[in-house]
Amino acid sequence: MGRFGILAGVKSVRLSPLVILCLAVAPLILLATSGTFRGTLIDPPSGDNFGKVVYVKARNGMVRKVDISGAVVVYEGSVPQAKREARPSTALKSGVEVRVTAEQGETGDWKATQVEIVGPEEEHKPVERERPSRLSDDRAVT
Repeated sequence: MGRFGILAGVKSVRLSPLVILCLAVAPLILLATSGTFRGTLIDPPSGDNFGKVVYVKARNGMVRKVDISGAVVVYEGSVPQAKREARPSTALKSGVEVRVTAEQGETGDWKATQVEIVGPEEEHKPVERERPSRLSDDRAVT
């Protein structure tokens, strides 16, 4: 073996600036966790009002505080035109059902990129199903 041993036949590899930039930025992008969740807007705690922050209560009772200052507010296609306001952001009031796309930062705070108004809460209540009738003891099941 010569002077370089095993590495004698290997050519030097040069990383392009683009590859180096991607490797440096990738961990920063992965720090923020993005997600989509749905719920009903609830009244903010006293002293706080609707504006840059909303409180979204999920069906399981969990409440998320969401910063909407940089979010795009839109209506879902199923919301009738007659029930839409000229500016969707003015429709963000207690009782409105929304779907939020947001990123969660290191501290657990949610920052929305999009808020989609699904409709008023009462229009989207789950329909209760009828329970199947029980068979009486005198009827046989075959």
